[in-house]
Amino acid sequence: MNAPTLQDDFFGTLQWDESVNWYEAKMLFPDGTKVSVSIPVEGEAAATAIRRARSVFPTIQSREPEYRDAAARQLLDLHNDNWNEGDDIDAATFKSRMSLESIVIYPSSGPGIYYGDGDLFWGHTIEVGLTEDLSFRDATIAG
Repeated sequence: MNAPTLQDDFFGTLQWDESVNWYEAKMLFPDGTKVSVSIPVEGEAAATAIRRARSVFPTIQSREPEYRDAAARQLLDLHNDNWNEGDDIDAATFKSRMSLESIVIYPSSGPGIYYGDGDLFWGHTIEVGLTEDLSFRDATIAG
């Protein structure tokens, strides 16, 4: 599928990336952070995937602090027990070191949110999985 770049009223420019079969836009968060939002097209019409992304992105955007809190709660002990090199930190410090980098809004499953780890896990990405109803599912380290 060699899809064209699209102009969308909500996302602005949606750039097609054929290597991963998704559209990608840059969206501004209230704190001024520009975040990559990817919309995979998995055997369905692009319009359907984009429509779903439009409907869920505002919720993800408004609930992002909740997802960050849940990820910190889940991963703090892992960091302090195995990755901290002797310097325990608290949840507030953990959250402050996380940097929102990207969101992938899958058309047929819960979205994924990806954070830079601020060297909490020596450069590994923090991946937050959401359920289809946009509730926090889990947090893992990847990469």
